[in-house]
Amino acid sequence: MFSRASNNLFTGGTFNVHMHGSTLGGGFERLQQAVAPSAFHDAGHIIDPPKCHPNTRIAVINKIMDWILGLREDDRNAVILWLYGPAGAGKSAIAHNIAERCNLENLLLASFVFSRSDPTCGNANSLIATIAYQIAINVPQTREKIIAAVEHDPLVLTRSLETQLAALIVNPLRELLDAGYFNISSSRRLIIIDGLDECDTPAVQCKILDIISMLFRQYHLPLLILIASRPERHLTHSFNNEPLRDFHTTLALDDTYRPDDDIRLFLNDTFRKVKDTHPMKTFLGPSWPSVDVVEKLVRKSSGQFIYASTVVKYISSLRHQPADRLNVILRIRPPRHAGEMPFGELDALYSHILSCVDDTKTLLRILGIQLFSPFGALMERVELEHFFSLNEGDIDMLLGDINSIVTFNNQLPYLHMLHASLPDFLLDADRSRHFYVDLSSVHVTCVGPAETLIYYVPTYLTLILLLADDFDDADEIYARNLEVVLDFFVSKLQPYYSNPRLTLLLTYLATIQPVLATFVLPLPLRLKMVDNEGLQLHDVTDVCPNSHFPPDRHIFEDFLNSDHPLAMDGARYATATLDCLQIIFKRYKGGVSGINWFTHHSRALMAGLAIKVEHVWYRQKYMTTADEIVLLLYSF
Repeated sequence: MFSRASNNLFTGGTFNVHMHGSTLGGGFERLQQAVAPSAFHDAGHIIDPPKCHPNTRIAVINKIMDWILGLREDDRNAVILWLYGPAGAGKSAIAHNIAERCNLENLLLASFVFSRSDPTCGNANSLIATIAYQIAINVPQTREKIIAAVEHDPLVLTRSLETQLAALIVNPLRELLDAGYFNISSSRRLIIIDGLDECDTPAVQCKILDIISMLFRQYHLPLLILIASRPERHLTHSFNNEPLRDFHTTLALDDTYRPDDDIRLFLNDTFRKVKDTHPMKTFLGPSWPSVDVVEKLVRKSSGQFIYASTVVKYISSLRHQPADRLNVILRIRPPRHAGEMPFGELDALYSHILSCVDDTKTLLRILGIQLFSPFGALMERVELEHFFSLNEGDIDMLLGDINSIVTFNNQLPYLHMLHASLPDFLLDADRSRHFYVDLSSVHVTCVGPAETLIYYVPTYLTLILLLADDFDDADEIYARNLEVVLDFFVSKLQPYYSNPRLTLLLTYLATIQPVLATFVLPLPLRLKMVDNEGLQLHDVTDVCPNSHFPPDRHIFEDFLNSDHPLAMDGARYATATLDCLQIIFKRYKGGVSGINWFTHHSRALMAGLAIKVEHVWYRQKYMTTADEIVLLLYSF
């Protein structure tokens, strides 16, 4: 690598550099004034810069370094690497690590870190000047040319990004190219741009990508550009299309690189340090915190380091008791002081991302139904759009600006929150403020009409019926779903229904659990029980004359275990529930507002629910446990 001496002669061409004090006068000062020092990766005002914890992110960093050094055959022709991942995934820490390492190895040409919280580096005004300044410092052979451009046109720093790029970066580097500088493998050629999504507006961000592409498609400079950002819709579109498509490679911070292992290591190391060095360490037991607590924090992190980092900063405060603060994080006790915000940094991130959405009201309604209902969590795009009276494609447009925290699952067409801590934020009014999701309002808005149940049942029940052909993991599915669905029906839906038959159905579903232990019948006996005699429950008074609507579930529990002549054992009880479903669908078929008749699940169910129910009960495959039967009824 060339030293930073003031005179150098490059082989492969004649390029003599002569530095004159007078030349460094006004031009250099004007350049300095246009620079954003806060955008340097090693900016002095940052007390605790983002950095990777020791022995974490090793695979990611090694892959990026291999790309920089040209060791990856499949990426050797890519001159841009886009490092992207969800909000809080640790992109800036990785970019900072690469910048520090490459600077020590004399590979870094320049860096620029965007930050929306700093007016000097939250826009593109100083981008070219800041990069040009670093080029002049890191490669002194370019300094005279850069300063001459400023002195030749004192207003060049106010001109378009394209003009600045040509005058302050391209022309100085072209002379290096002609002189053979870039023929040396160890030459400084890496430029790092971190946090592109935090720059000003989407239009400006795309403009920056466009001028970056000019370095290669128009000027053919042998540089390398590392760009780190969230996978915002407009950025993804730019990278996936011309002119960037053929110049770049990508590295996604996903589960491929086992982030949970790194987060677990980070938490354990930090807790160990707290126990060894904290002033209140004598109050911490040897097993603090427990393995279960650490695992809970890992799960809550969802592969994103920002949650774990926020937890660590809060717990490590020297002015507070670590065990107490961990209990606050775990919600074992509230904060000691009003206004204390353990997740302030995380809350600010969520608030900023959600504020980018144009229609916040509709967004919160969609997120609310996801949090409120197991049905909502399994609604596809078209169903969400129909339910909220949106046009086709509106959901994708609405969520496009927040896909770093909420997106549709790659494998399944359901909405997926990438951060397990996001629901905590949305459901806490003190944290989320005007982004607060009030579940009581969601109840009234989304499940007020009795017909809403008919909307939900087609997709969910049909899915369960279709799964009935393969029950190898029925016990596991049942155990995972029963408790939450039971609570959902009993505490949230039941009060909102006035139709007797619908209420009866809910009550059936809410009271199945007590009969599980007795509902184990051999297949022949079970088949004999499947008949319609006595099970057409047209009037609830046929079953329990003293009940009222909405009925008290305990009445039905008592009734189920009584000597009443109409009381049903477990098999008949489950059969009656399925029969009740048939009655509901036959009665309301084609006449219920709010039902989505166009999904494949709905069409299949409405085409012949009775046939599918028969298939479940009469199919040849042997069903060995009550759980398998109850799963059909209880999981929708």
